[in-house]
Amino acid sequence: MFEVGQLLWLKFRFNNSGDVSNVKHPYVIANIDEQNKTIEIIQLDSIDFNKNAFWAFKKCSCIIDVDNPKETVITKDSFAQLNNRFTIDLYDELNKYRRTKNKLSDDKLHHLLKKYKEYHDNNTVEDNKIVHISKEELENLNNI
Repeated sequence: MFEVGQLLWLKFRFNNSGDVSNVKHPYVIANIDEQNKTIEIIQLDSIDFNKNAFWAFKKCSCIIDVDNPKETVITKDSFAQLNNRFTIDLYDELNKYRRTKNKLSDDKLHHLLKKYKEYHDNNTVEDNKIVHISKEELENLNNI
């Protein structure tokens, strides 16, 4: 059904303070926990040199180039936010949030997952940035 490396496009609550994205962002599936029926996801943001490029070069980010090889799941150079831990309920209807069944290319996916693990192993993620969203909340956020 789902595979690590696929992307979901979601409006999401960024933290436990209640801040919600205004637009859908791509989220890379980083882990699928069948036993607990959850998926861990990593948020991507496109790099905009007029707005957010400085974030892309922080230690809590991992740059993902859209080229070399050409990606089929993103259309712009992006960066992954490593300083969060986002999980969502795993349920069949999540497939409506995929634009394709394609995955991030193998080398970039492995690099991203390695950087994500290293960041989490060597840094503390603030409690406010450890967010789980239930099926009901996710559906409410994305059907508004």
